Amino acid sequence: MQIRKSKFNIGLYVCLSFLISLVFMFFACFPAVDIVKAEDVSVYTGALEDLQKDENFDINKFPVDEDDYSLKVVQIAESKNSELFVYVYEPAVNEKVHATTISFSTAINDSFYPQLYSLKLVSTEGTLNKYVVEDFNVLPDVLRYYQIVSIYRAWNELFDTPAPEGQTISEISFSVGQLWTACTVDNEVHYSYLTTETIEITDKFVGFVRYESGYDWTKFFTSKGVTVPGYDCHFIAFSTDHDIDRLMEVQVVYCSQSYHLSRLNGLVGSPKYGNIEDHDVTLTYVDRYSVDIPTNMYGQHNHYEWDRINSAQDFVNSQDISYGYCGAIFNTETDVKLTDEAKNIIGSKQFVVNFAETEFVDELRSSGFNTEHYVDKTLVSDVSILRLKFETDGVTYNLGVVDNKQTGSDSPVTETITEKKPGWLIWVIVGVVCFIVIAPFLPYIFKVVWWLLIWVFKGLWWLISLPFRLFKRDK
Repeated sequence: MQIRKSKFNIGLYVCLSFLISLVFMFFACFPAVDIVKAEDVSVYTGALEDLQKDENFDINKFPVDEDDYSLKVVQIAESKNSELFVYVYEPAVNEKVHATTISFSTAINDSFYPQLYSLKLVSTEGTLNKYVVEDFNVLPDVLRYYQIVSIYRAWNELFDTPAPEGQTISEISFSVGQLWTACTVDNEVHYSYLTTETIEITDKFVGFVRYESGYDWTKFFTSKGVTVPGYDCHFIAFSTDHDIDRLMEVQVVYCSQSYHLSRLNGLVGSPKYGNIEDHDVTLTYVDRYSVDIPTNMYGQHNHYEWDRINSAQDFVNSQDISYGYCGAIFNTETDVKLTDEAKNIIGSKQFVVNFAETEFVDELRSSGFNTEHYVDKTLVSDVSILRLKFETDGVTYNLGVVDNKQTGSDSPVTETITEKKPGWLIWVIVGVVCFIVIAPFLPYIFKVVWWLLIWVFKGLWWLISLPFRLFKRDK
């Protein structure tokens, strides 16, 4: 009986060993490039291991160059878990040069619409790095496209071109210009790619024009008091490496974040920031934007409109405006003009795109012995152009754009000159005060006025009757 039990244990052990061997053999032959553990943590194969599956791969084509801080996409791959991997050649072998973001579209031709995706580094082997595209799932289509426009990394002051004065660059982009095609045949994925054309932003300035607003006393009992928010109108001025006869469409991405500051009696206060929100907008040459500036206490406004897409010179010429509003205490006349420096910077570019408007309040509020500095506005940052549709020599192009993520200054490019004059209530008060002051002297004033009127009347009568008296004397 003991012998049978031992034989049974040995047989069970052999069977289990055989099953475990089959499992390992299955995964060893499995073409996927990652294995998911039970705790849902992915363990990825190395970049070099994946690339060497191609018999034409030559590691000698990717040498180290410590002075080359560029990024070059050499291959993509899909996993069995519907992940997308990007293999990047980074010659500098510097941890400060790793890729952060990639711009690509899964549609081509007229449907071409690139989007930004974050990259997660999963393998580093020499000059070759492997990234997984975050928040992206491979489409279930038999034929899949990946038209890659550009790839980004963090800007570094040690080896990158400095940003223009008053501007900051968070990420710098490099052209890729590759159209990858992934085709599934008999459960195997085959890859091929073609080079594609891109357009590069060669000169860029991000800023905003500020249109201040006045007081609307009809809103006195609202939560915002009597203040009507003004407007910050955000724009990009830029030039490209292409000749463009007519700019038809612009795709812009940017981030926004609310900012609030309340400082009482000059004390230092900590600003409060809202969540960062990502925006992706497409603007066309027929789109227009507008702002309404309050003109009086009855809610009336001056209405101003501009094109979303302008030539740089047209934009400069359209920004010198004047407006006013009538209040009970003050009538205000305001001139908004671009600074001379802004005119020179913007005027040197090809185009200006007005891509967003946000409200702002920046004022001093008094209550008793307390004075509050109140600021409520929206911060706009990391502005980048992803796509341009344009016409040159009668041919229409729809190209992906190589452009950095850039943030403008916190100060507007305009200077506002405001002149206040007494309003109707001031004149009423002045009239009442004058009446009170002169009221005790009114009887004497009336007597003097009456005496003056009599003498004026007599003088006029003498002048009128003079010709008749002279005519009678001649007779």
